[in-house]
Amino acid sequence: MTPNPRNAKIAVQSLSAGYGGRPVFEDLSLSIQERQITLILGPNGCGKSTLLNAMSGLLSAINGEVQIGELQLSSTKRPELAKRLAILPQHPIAPQGLSVFDLVARGRTPHQDFLHQWRAEDQTVVERVLERVDLLDCADKPVNELSGGQRQRAWIALVLAQQTDVMFFDEPTSALDPRHQLDIFLLLERLRDEEGKTIVAVVHDLNIAARFADYVIAMRDGKVLRSGSATEVFTPDTLHAVFDLECRVFVDEISGALTVVPLV
Repeated sequence: MTPNPRNAKIAVQSLSAGYGGRPVFEDLSLSIQERQITLILGPNGCGKSTLLNAMSGLLSAINGEVQIGELQLSSTKRPELAKRLAILPQHPIAPQGLSVFDLVARGRTPHQDFLHQWRAEDQTVVERVLERVDLLDCADKPVNELSGGQRQRAWIALVLAQQTDVMFFDEPTSALDPRHQLDIFLLLERLRDEEGKTIVAVVHDLNIAARFADYVIAMRDGKVLRSGSATEVFTPDTLHAVFDLECRVFVDEISGALTVVPLV
């Protein structure tokens, strides 16, 4: 697969969103560059998932606008948007007994209609993305029989099968052990580098974010306290302001990655 040439830059303009008419955040503006990994972090309840859902259209905005490339979210019909943007929410659940292949095949729905149901192209795409996430041998297995790491890769394969420019993930490594967390982010990194994907994810692990983020959005109480590169955001002062966390930040001598060590 080659990078899609379409503009996938995301512009959030004076956005307000929330639930039951009560905003979680108000008048928020930011810009997310295409073909990068942008990670959103902050304490629980600060508005991370609400922002992700509002940027994807899963949650209707109270005010403001989101633009993805040339498309305005508010005026784009859902089937058309699903060809440009895919989102994996927290804790997705597959029907009991659903096979890995059939789960991933659901990602082809935006490319089908009454006259064009399942085609050879759809079969090829599903097989290709299963191979991409190293699950082709598990295609016939029920999703509920997979390990945690395999299950998460299956859901990512569903997102890949949509063949969108932009992919949103809400805590894609939640409840995974460190090895599987690393595997998932190495996969996202390859998707950025080899296929030109624009990836936006909510994360909690500071060291994962420091290692893999091209751009970081740090939130607290519905506001963006700081945004920029990992080097710009991962400072003791900023992490204290965001998390009330006393820590030391240094560059690991072996990996070269920023490392955050809490001080207790």
